[in-house]
Amino acid sequence: MALRVAYFVDTRVLGGAEVMINKLCRYFLGKGYTPILFHFGHEELEKRVADLGIETVLLQGEDHYKSIKTLPLFAKGFRKTLRDYKIDVLHSHLFGPSVAGAFGTCLTGIPHIGTLHDTFIVEERPARIHLLELAALIGTRLVTVSREMEAYYRRRGFFSSSRLRTIYNGVALFDECSSDMRSTYREEFGVAKDEILLVSTGRLVPLKRFDVQIRAIAQLPREIPCKLLIAGEGPEEDSLKGLISELGVVDRVELIGFKERVQQLLWAADGFILTSDTEGLSTSVLEAMSASLPVVATDVGGNCELVVEGENGYLAPAGDSKAVAQLLLNIVNDPSLRRRFGGESRSRVEQKFSNSIMCRSYEGLYDALG
Repeated sequence: MALRVAYFVDTRVLGGAEVMINKLCRYFLGKGYTPILFHFGHEELEKRVADLGIETVLLQGEDHYKSIKTLPLFAKGFRKTLRDYKIDVLHSHLFGPSVAGAFGTCLTGIPHIGTLHDTFIVEERPARIHLLELAALIGTRLVTVSREMEAYYRRRGFFSSSRLRTIYNGVALFDECSSDMRSTYREEFGVAKDEILLVSTGRLVPLKRFDVQIRAIAQLPREIPCKLLIAGEGPEEDSLKGLISELGVVDRVELIGFKERVQQLLWAADGFILTSDTEGLSTSVLEAMSASLPVVATDVGGNCELVVEGENGYLAPAGDSKAVAQLLLNIVNDPSLRRRFGGESRSRVEQKFSNSIMCRSYEGLYDALG
């Protein structure tokens, strides 16, 4: 069944939700569907989907959208937009669009799916759970990206079994990397032959807690030849550079900015670190697993569904740089452990977290509703 599916997002940064939208657009375009992007001015995502030949719609009424008091005014105009573009299914991403999309599709007969990518928006203001309950009550099918997230929302609100479910994020299966290619990429990133390269990627924002992994690296013995490259941009950049200097690890930790070539960076690496305070289901960890890397991550959100303790990596308490350092020692000191964990990471992606599994799950949901 070929449907016109609108993807609605309200951000202006490129995070996990936006990456997922791009993946879904690619998949469904190839299946004969008509994906359309609804946004308030997301230039990077607009460019990426426009390059695929996908129509983008700049929504009006953002001021009304931002307040629950004026949201009905936004919903009125949004309903007209949905009718004008003959939308068969609306797929909103993140908390705001999921709530606004529920108001916009109410009484229109247009099915609405709202994918929630995190929990911190409700942790920050617990009363927001009632807006999600209302969205589900008036017809929205809510989707979480991990079972831990689903359990979190069910503990805090009432959702029927048909109105809240989990569909795991998916990631592309990276090609195998030859030893010659790996050596080339390591040279390009300035990594010496005997160095153990650890990598971390993501927006440089407070909740990602890059400071924890920098402090962990500072606690590793100096005789261990290891280096951490952090790929990403954001408001925390200057403070993180200051911390690197303060801890005396300028030679061991480098902020390398936003990298389009994340795949090559992961191929060059020996291990991956994620030290966030909160996560839904980390796309960064999934990409590292696809590249056959062992992972050390904080035990938050869906990370425990990606990283199985002692099988493809380790989990540490959030905010505990000493625990992260101890776990990193296991990784950097044991090449055979890195290989075994890396192989298991790749196998888990193939079995549970591939793009095709995610997209087919959403395809079944679209077809059932459309």
